[in-house]
Amino acid sequence: MTARRVWIVQLFVVVLVAATAWGVTHRNLPWTFLSGDEAEYAEIARRLADGRGFTTGIIYPMEIEWGVHARHPSLYRAPMWPLTLAAVFRWTGPEAAAAIAAAAGCHMITSGLVYGLGLGLAGPWAGLAAGLAAATSPDVLLYAQLGASETLFGLFVALFFVLVARRVDAFWIGLTCGLAYLTRYNGGLLLVVAGMLIALRHGTRQLKLSFGPILRLGLGFALLAGPWWLRNFIVTGNPIYTLYEITLHFSPMMLPVNGSLIYMIEPDLTSPAAMDPFDKMRLLLPTAFAHWPLWTGNAVACAGWLLACIRRERLSLSLLGVTLVTTVVISTMALRGRYLIPFIPVMIGLGSAAWIRYGGQLRYPALAMMLLMPLVSPIPEALFDTRLAHQHLDQVRERTGGGESVLDNMASDFARCLGNQPLVIAHNAPAVNWASNTVTLHMTRTDEDFWRLVGDYPVEYVRLRPKHHLRENSRFLKHFSSAPECGDGVYRRSAKGESN
Repeated sequence: MTARRVWIVQLFVVVLVAATAWGVTHRNLPWTFLSGDEAEYAEIARRLADGRGFTTGIIYPMEIEWGVHARHPSLYRAPMWPLTLAAVFRWTGPEAAAAIAAAAGCHMITSGLVYGLGLGLAGPWAGLAAGLAAATSPDVLLYAQLGASETLFGLFVALFFVLVARRVDAFWIGLTCGLAYLTRYNGGLLLVVAGMLIALRHGTRQLKLSFGPILRLGLGFALLAGPWWLRNFIVTGNPIYTLYEITLHFSPMMLPVNGSLIYMIEPDLTSPAAMDPFDKMRLLLPTAFAHWPLWTGNAVACAGWLLACIRRERLSLSLLGVTLVTTVVISTMALRGRYLIPFIPVMIGLGSAAWIRYGGQLRYPALAMMLLMPLVSPIPEALFDTRLAHQHLDQVRERTGGGESVLDNMASDFARCLGNQPLVIAHNAPAVNWASNTVTLHMTRTDEDFWRLVGDYPVEYVRLRPKHHLRENSRFLKHFSSAPECGDGVYRRSAKGESN
């Protein structure tokens, strides 16, 4: 059998194992959204597929200055995953199952790319071990169950490292950086890495020779990022505007919006999440690395990757730099290891190649141990937040038995009650919006802000979470009456006039 046929057979095996592992992980899970993030991405995609543009019906109180209407511009999410889902929805219709299937497809493609990375760096055995380990990594599989952007971002990160390893022309690397950036904004770090690697190809004495590749790199990136920046500039006056800058990096009491302190979530003001970002970094950064999913994504592969870093291998050092910067940024918000999940497949690919190149007599035993790592229990869940996500999936399986998800149960009855596109305030705005396709305001942080919205806008329905204090509030019950036929916690406006 020729070498090319061997590679094709191995690639087929990797993709088949990835599909099988995904299916086993998904068993008994509903083909519906398990989180509000998924529904929010899908809402934008549904509107794109319908020709309504990059708009949303989910409106956070801090962004009401851009209008409370059906054509509200979406400012919170990066565009690449909604655009991907819109393409899928044009073919399948706007179904949650289609978004989840798209995530599964991204997982299979990513596993194939990791095989190609290991193959190109250290040969077919490194590629096969890397592809199979990435295909069966529990934490990678966990986020491949969700119709959110993590899996697509992981695909573009893997593609970036494959292209850099194969020394593809800088223009195509720039395009890939643009795709990663438009999927999750920390993907912009890849552009910095690419520029450094391209410059170093020629040595420090010949940096002038790298001007052309650097120019092509920037052109490829700008070709994709430019239209998005133009759109943001037209809408907000700031080309790189994103609500992440506000929602993740500022304390609720630091943010006046339209003369108000309206905020998008209801944080515990005594928690680190409500602190100044630099105070959060000082508090959280010393322990941030205990939350690295890279340690447990595949411990043997991680050891090989760090070995390659010690050997000053440029690709491995590049990944280390990106993950270090991301970890520092995360520590200004909260410790969420899931933001590093998309880097696990590439870490596995680089670690597999490192064992072949630097492992000596341990190289093949190390590859065998890499393949066994998905069977080994990771470090305690108290130190690593994706363990809680695994528990969540188990609870969903137990509750639903493959039927409707919690989001479906919350919103389906409510959707049947809505007519003529009324304005809704809800705690789980994405779930309500996805089920009803109506304009939905996210519940405010304070009662003062709630009544301001009710007074300024024609809010017809309010959906409260269980045990919310407004259920017993006399002022609220004067203006809204319970609508049990629409589901638990749903209230319909019963009195007009001034609400303040």
